[in-house]
Amino acid sequence: MLDPTLKSKINQLWDKFWSGGISNPLQAIEQMSYLLFMKRLEDEDIAREQDAQLSGEPYQSIFTGSEECKWSKWSNYSADTILYHVRD
Repeated sequence: MLDPTLKSKINQLWDKFWSGGISNPLQAIEQMSYLLFMKRLEDEDIAREQDAQLSGEPYQSIFTGSEECKWSKWSNYSADTILYHVRD
């Protein structure tokens, strides 16, 4: 059973997809999975960087040279800008 807060957020996201023209549930799930992957990728990179700092080991981010690909950068763009950025 899903946490009610999480379920509410998923329903809101589904509503946004639906109103944006994505009515196929498989497409919506694909898009949600992609967004979750991108968020998790940055979270993992941050965790590995922190672990490297604690152990004193060097670490090079997977986003080096592509800072604009970080979730924290593009997730705050306007909807049109996000669409262009993620698609292209």
